[in-house]
Amino acid sequence: MSEAYVAVQYIGCLPTKVDNIVHGSGLIWKGQFSSQRIRESEAYKYLRHSDEFRLLHPLFLESDYAASLSKDDQLNALQTICSNLELHAAEELMPVLQERIRDLREMSVRAPQSTSPDDRQRFLDRRLKVADAIAKLDIDDPNDYTDTKKPRVSRVKEISGLNDVSAAEIRQVQSMKEAAAPAG
Repeated sequence: MSEAYVAVQYIGCLPTKVDNIVHGSGLIWKGQFSSQRIRESEAYKYLRHSDEFRLLHPLFLESDYAASLSKDDQLNALQTICSNLELHAAEELMPVLQERIRDLREMSVRAPQSTSPDDRQRFLDRRLKVADAIAKLDIDDPNDYTDTKKPRVSRVKEISGLNDVSAAEIRQVQSMKEAAAPAG
């Protein structure tokens, strides 16, 4: 019997995640929300780090986050999902996903992959809204920050006006802000 694989998605905030869990695997995730095929027998090693990894759900590519992935990464995610759909009890999705794979392949052939200036601007505007919301929080106010001194997602959503902000996105904005801060 051949080994089953699952799609494991990286949800951390590093631009590139080199596998440090299964040594010698050679796996590299290309940033937040990218995925890799992992042997089912080893998946638990990744999934127990729930702040960095999760199973990739078949409907992931319908999310707003998927739109930020390159067509190649979307295609890789779809193929990974299709390779083990029975884990998600979603066999009825197979024809839809296969059609999406064909569409993405056609789009990859037709046009070189790049992010439009409008898309980049929307991304930057969103990051600025999140950063501004974080800056308005009071670290001593338990309504604004958790006991572990992390911004409350609900308050960032409220202040920024963005309903789909996640803790991972907040961490990413904070790490970008820290990286941009002058050393001293």
